[in-house]
Amino acid sequence: MEVHRGMEMLKNYCILNHTGFIKILKKFNKTSHWKSGGLSYIKKVEDAFFLKDKTLNKSVLDLEELFRVNHAGGSIHSAKTILRMPLTAYKVYFFIFHL
Repeated sequence: MEVHRGMEMLKNYCILNHTGFIKILKKFNKTSHWKSGGLSYIKKVEDAFFLKDKTLNKSVLDLEELFRVNHAGGSIHSAKTILRMPLTAYKVYFFIFHL
């Protein structure tokens, strides 16, 4: 489950980077009034490897399929539910003893 969580976090990080680059370039275009220069950089961001590569998406799907076959009784829905469990919260109790 940790591997799946790490892959999902990496996918989200790629999306976050893409969004951040686009917003930075749009803000740069707005403040610098340099229309054509920013557009070429936006095209470079759109063509970046971390957006074009589908290996991560395929790996996530393969992991979900493997988990479905071996641990979820053949149900892809229950496999995704189990793999995407939220982080569990740990309760810590403090005891103070007076003598």
